Amino acid sequence: MTFRFRMRPLSEVAPWGGEAPVLHWFALTDGWYWIEIGSHELFRRSGDDDLPYADYYVARLWEDILGMAADVLEPVPDDLAWFIEREDISVEAGSEDLDDLPEPCWTALSWHAGHTLYTGPLRVAPLIRMWRRAGDRDEVIVTWRNPEDDEVAFVSPCSGRVALPTSEFVAAIEDFGRRVITAMEERVAELERRGAPDGVELDLGQLRTEHVRRATFPQMAMSRVPATDWTTVRSGAKRLQELWSGSADGIEPRLWPGTQS
Repeated sequence: MTFRFRMRPLSEVAPWGGEAPVLHWFALTDGWYWIEIGSHELFRRSGDDDLPYADYYVARLWEDILGMAADVLEPVPDDLAWFIEREDISVEAGSEDLDDLPEPCWTALSWHAGHTLYTGPLRVAPLIRMWRRAGDRDEVIVTWRNPEDDEVAFVSPCSGRVALPTSEFVAAIEDFGRRVITAMEERVAELERRGAPDGVELDLGQLRTEHVRRATFPQMAMSRVPATDWTTVRSGAKRLQELWSGSADGIEPRLWPGTQS
């Protein structure tokens, strides 16, 4: 698994602010990104573009991966396998007033959402989920499902699932961070040498401070320990199961493939 990116040439980075243009660390990460996993490239669109990938700020993907890393690395108990595997997590219309939904349901939904990569800024993007299965095979499961869209199609299969050793997943995140910080160090240093573009507000001192601060993000993110209340998550998942199926026994909770009951 590798998180790939290419940053837009510095001279082509558009400042923010319209009539009062400004640049800052996040804006300077403007570029393209995608995820290589197995033989697949997630976010790659079909067509003959030179860079047919997500066209957005690389920092967005980096921050979102770091934001979910600790949750992904927390092993999912066998008895919640059926719940984490579900993609269509929702409360069916009419099944229960959302205002009256028990708090454990919201806890379970939030826990489930913590394993889904945020892609909100992109108009069309695959649904990518990640979680850790510990035990004899300590591995991270990555699944994706590409949306149906009349204008955008992706080259990866409509849906897929890849299991990789947890150590490889951690190494991929660490490698991503090193490359982002290295690329941005070059940009910050270049701007410090030549100054801000004409007519663009850019606080070079603040830019350097922000760069140093962001270099600490990976360690902070990877050292976070989720405070998961498993009792509440299980209770909420069970109640959601009842809403989906009409009875508590409507969906058979299952163990991980290959796990002995």
